[in-house]
Amino acid sequence: MKSFLFKILNWVGVFILRKSITDKKFCIISNDCYGGELYRWLKLPYNTPFIGLMIMIPCYLKLIQNLKEYLSYPLVFINLSKYDEMIIFRQQNNFYPIALLNDVEIHFLHYDSQQEALNTWNKRIKRINYNNLYFKISIDKDYGEKVHLQEFELLPFKNKLSVSNMQYNFSSINHKIPNNVLDATVTFRLSLKYINIIGWLNRKGTNFHNLYEHFIGHILFFTLRRR
Repeated sequence: MKSFLFKILNWVGVFILRKSITDKKFCIISNDCYGGELYRWLKLPYNTPFIGLMIMIPCYLKLIQNLKEYLSYPLVFINLSKYDEMIIFRQQNNFYPIALLNDVEIHFLHYDSQQEALNTWNKRIKRINYNNLYFKISIDKDYGEKVHLQEFELLPFKNKLSVSNMQYNFSSINHKIPNNVLDATVTFRLSLKYINIIGWLNRKGTNFHNLYEHFIGHILFFTLRRR
């Protein structure tokens, strides 16, 4: 009975979340799978190629500062990461594909082959709406440091979101998420409790306070935790 109730509450929460977003053709540029989770729960097409992959923070910041230029480069697959920790990580994860966009390294963690990664990347890159971009960063991992958050904060983008285990007083876009982990799917679930996702996607900013919208987020957090 409880399981059935949780499913009903989750369905209601997702339904209201989807209905509350005024423009569903948003494009999330993320350094991990956070955006993919948001599209998946909203049952929306992946309007971004940044799905099922990882980008180390130094590369990610370089990429987004010249997004169109970097996305015009072809993917060039390589055999060895320039990041020592990722060499070991890749060995532990079935040697997933990695590629370069010029000098930016992309780790296709959830792809089985270079061909799958290439085909999916090229298909989704055509869906990008450059007039409706949302940038998300997780600063606690992937070679991220405080200085990178400072750099991200200064970038001239309207729709920016940072999540972290820590509170940075200088940042208006960073949100502290207690017990955050490296897994972006978990980060997404936890963020529903602390961030007004509806307000963010409706271009009201990450600090927009609305009791109704926060209530929907809490419903989803509560029900997703028990799935």
